[in-house]
Amino acid sequence: MFNQISPISISHGQGSQTTRPMILTIILLAWIGLPVVAWPPPSSPTTRKGDSARGAAQRADEELSLEPGKPVERELSGGQSHFYKIAMASGRYLRITANQQGIDALFALFAPDGKKIGEVDSEQSTVGAETISAIAEAAGAYKVEARSTEKTAKPGRYEIKVEELREATAEDKYRVAAESLYREAELLSEGTLEQKRKGIEKYQEALELYRRAGASREEAATLNDIGVVYRALGETQKALEKYDEALPIARAIGYRSGEATTLDNIGLAYQSLGEARKALDKFNEALPIIRLKPSPKRSHPSLPSTRS
Repeated sequence: MFNQISPISISHGQGSQTTRPMILTIILLAWIGLPVVAWPPPSSPTTRKGDSARGAAQRADEELSLEPGKPVERELSGGQSHFYKIAMASGRYLRITANQQGIDALFALFAPDGKKIGEVDSEQSTVGAETISAIAEAAGAYKVEARSTEKTAKPGRYEIKVEELREATAEDKYRVAAESLYREAELLSEGTLEQKRKGIEKYQEALELYRRAGASREEAATLNDIGVVYRALGETQKALEKYDEALPIARAIGYRSGEATTLDNIGLAYQSLGEARKALDKFNEALPIIRLKPSPKRSHPSLPSTRS
């Protein structure tokens, strides 16, 4: 005869509902001679929480495909990285833009062999656009990483999209080379006085290539940047000359934020020279443009192609 097992009462408390049935199951298994293995019940809160965390991590690290005409918008938090892949044939020109919304993100581009071929984080701001471009030297899957620059950053959003993906032209080659020189100049301009002067030389090299590429927007922004470095060196008249070159180009192509930035910088230059009236006139010219768009930064602007 089978021995009778007394029923076990089950409380309505959450803990008892999950533990006491398991105890009953263990007793039954032991009584009929089967091995007993402890496991959390399927509805265990701990299990659900762990699965949720793993799912979130997988979603954050998931490698998505980027395609022209299909922008991707995602949330990014401190310490997170997102990865994207883009299939490219040799000789193709790629241009990617990412608009930041409440998060300062770094964007890097990698060749199929894993070599980093470009990186941009020029804005150092939680609002604004970053642009990175390249010409494929080999066919394969190129990778883009979007990463928060601060591990403790609060969650923000960004939209990343392929602006252009096509056969490269001679102008594209000039542009890509100019962007590389521009980034070198940008780093040098934040250094010592000697490095700032070397930065001006790099900016000049980039400027000539932008002109050969027919990139008027970048030409105007680079002239403005040269002026910024001259003013940092205390050479205010030279700075004004560069601003005066940049301003008509920005106006001619409708580059409104570039126009506002240059007007603002001219005002600062006049202010440093003690010409308050001229400074006020330039600030007043910039003001209505600034009211229409996010306020331009007075410090070193970002890669010119990223400004809007």
